[in-house]
Amino acid sequence: MLSAAGGCQRVRPARVPEGVAFVQQDPATRVSAPAVGLLVTGGVGIATTLLWMLFVGLIGVAALNDSDVRDALPSVGVSIGYGVLGLALSGLVTYAGWQMRQLRNWGLSMAGAIIAILPCSGCCLLGLPIGIWAIVVLLDSDIKQAFQGGPTGGYGGPMGGYGGPPNPPQA
Repeated sequence: MLSAAGGCQRVRPARVPEGVAFVQQDPATRVSAPAVGLLVTGGVGIATTLLWMLFVGLIGVAALNDSDVRDALPSVGVSIGYGVLGLALSGLVTYAGWQMRQLRNWGLSMAGAIIAILPCSGCCLLGLPIGIWAIVVLLDSDIKQAFQGGPTGGYGGPMGGYGGPPNPPQA
């Protein structure tokens, strides 16, 4: 904003009190963008791996018809196996992003962020910054508390079990 003297002056939004950082948001909002990034990274990884497996499969079919290149068939099988592993890892990144978005399963979300960084899929250039961003967000203490069902929200029930009635009857 321009002041009367003609210089620029920083002005805080009217709703944010002085001394409070207006960048901090609730944990669900803070994990939302990196979680969507993990979802996109996993989805792109699945798509590129499926296309790569289709290409390798076509090469394998062509090798069956040519007796000179039949020795390449074992490498086609290994490549298809590598593709299945890539699909599993990309699926795990996608599921971890989904869990992160819902503030569930902090460990799986962290594992998905680490896997997104690994250069084992067709979208490792996308996964590197997204994975680092997700790790930085997940290591924040407010975010960890939200995953544990703390006062900032999250999933409060015990893992995989019955947590009792939400409000026990008053006697």
